Amino acid sequence: EILNVSNVDIQDRAVKVVAHTDQYQNGKCVCGRICDHAGKVDKDGYCTFCKALVEAFETGGKRYTSLENALAAAQDDDTITLRGPLTIENVEPIEISKNIVLNLNGFTLSKSAENALLCILGPNVAIINGKVQNTYPSNPHHAVEVGKLNHTGAKLTLNNVTLEGSTDGRNRGEGLSILTGNEAVVTSGTFTGGIYTEGTLRMSGGSADLLQLGYPKGISVVLSGGSFGSIKIENGADYQSLLAGGYAYLKQGGILLKLSEMNENTAVTVVKCSHPGGHSAGTICPYCGCAAEVTKPDGSISYHRTAGEAIAAADGGTVKLLANAGEITISSPLKLNLNGKTAAKLTVTGDVTLAS
Repeated sequence: EILNVSNVDIQDRAVKVVAHTDQYQNGKCVCGRICDHAGKVDKDGYCTFCKALVEAFETGGKRYTSLENALAAAQDDDTITLRGPLTIENVEPIEISKNIVLNLNGFTLSKSAENALLCILGPNVAIINGKVQNTYPSNPHHAVEVGKLNHTGAKLTLNNVTLEGSTDGRNRGEGLSILTGNEAVVTSGTFTGGIYTEGTLRMSGGSADLLQLGYPKGISVVLSGGSFGSIKIENGADYQSLLAGGYAYLKQGGILLKLSEMNENTAVTVVKCSHPGGHSAGTICPYCGCAAEVTKPDGSISYHRTAGEAIAAADGGTVKLLANAGEITISSPLKLNLNGKTAAKLTVTGDVTLAS
């Protein structure tokens, strides 16, 4: 057995000093020797002796040996590119306060520590094209966190990424954790261990083992896509409140799930609602909970849970009722399509066109 002298106490052990073949990984030999890379870095940024990637990050046409050095050199809106797979040893998370894009370039950035790898503090940060992985084996912990205690206003956009929390063999930490007053926007990616949020989440694609809303009231989650092994809500919000207007939950087998049947034990994908039944009974759609449709002058379509919300969002367009409505008050120009539905009372003070 080769002993690593950097972390093994050999004072009371019988040992023999022998020659051995160097076995380097990430700049360290199994015996504990650390390569200094001095005078050994080739034109591609690798050490010719231990084979480690030394100049791991690039921005502005220059290479850097650490993400911290690259961040220090970067300007807002710059892209920092990871040049190969890299394991870092930072105990504390690396804080990203500048508005940069971290392009993982198809590689994995990993760390084995009881802290996140990255802490996002900037108001417009993006991570794209690769994997961030926490491999700490003793305790589950997340990979990336957005915001920190007493810090708000951070925003992270994620596209084509895998964020993987660490596992102790029984439980796994979240891939992504969002703190109160901060925001994440997910367009695509995989979240091994799931997503935990006390802040704002906008998700239009990707997949997560678990989406978990914490205890604070008023957490804003808007889902217009994405697949989830489970959605767990701890603050009392209802499942409809998580859906973007006109979207519904699709369970395994391709069957739309009524909102009244949705629970944390059901794996779902968020899809556009097809409104089965066509609102023929004049009731709110049981799958998406929407009562009205808005078509704006530019042709864009949105769905709303009440006729009042639809009228407020119409901006001169057409409001089509999908369900019978109570009292409606209109004070701005628009077209109201009753669509065969009824309104208990209609008060008009603006330029309104009615269609039955």
